[in-house]
Amino acid sequence: MESKTLKRTALYKKLSTFVLSACLGLLCVVLMAGCGQNGTATAQNTAPPAPPAPPTPPTPTVEVIPTIAPERLAAAKELIIAQGCVGCHAIDSIPEAIGIIGPNLTHIFTRAADTITTDAYKATGKATTARDYLQESILTPSAYVAAECPTGPCVDFVMTRDFKTRLKPEELETILDLLSTLK
Repeated sequence: MESKTLKRTALYKKLSTFVLSACLGLLCVVLMAGCGQNGTATAQNTAPPAPPAPPTPPTPTVEVIPTIAPERLAAAKELIIAQGCVGCHAIDSIPEAIGIIGPNLTHIFTRAADTITTDAYKATGKATTARDYLQESILTPSAYVAAECPTGPCVDFVMTRDFKTRLKPEELETILDLLSTLK
């Protein structure tokens, strides 16, 4: 019984291969029949060429996302861990960042670019670029409170308000460099 099944399976495979080959061969014959001697389509089988499409203007880039050197990336991750950001925020690229109180920062740069264009943000925030928004969110967290946190709506006054004094300007820039890569 098993031998019969194996023979039948082998026969189906051969038959499928034959049918597929025949179809491909027929397709080649049809395509070749529509071509002249030099391999191009003959006039009677082709429609006149369509007018060229107008050029598409390039999409403007609002902001260039910087690349970050590996040593600067490591320093930024250390700062984010040392400052306690990982206790409240999750960031997929930083295994220690598993917080569930604040917004997930995995794609924060993209969300920041979207946020600054909203009427809700424009009513209270002042940033005009995604990077400025990130800086504002760190130094002045009440300027605009994100709408969504993992456990529901975000609440004001949960984010620490002393980063202006806790972070040196170069440390803030290092953190912003890392956050600017999270698109």
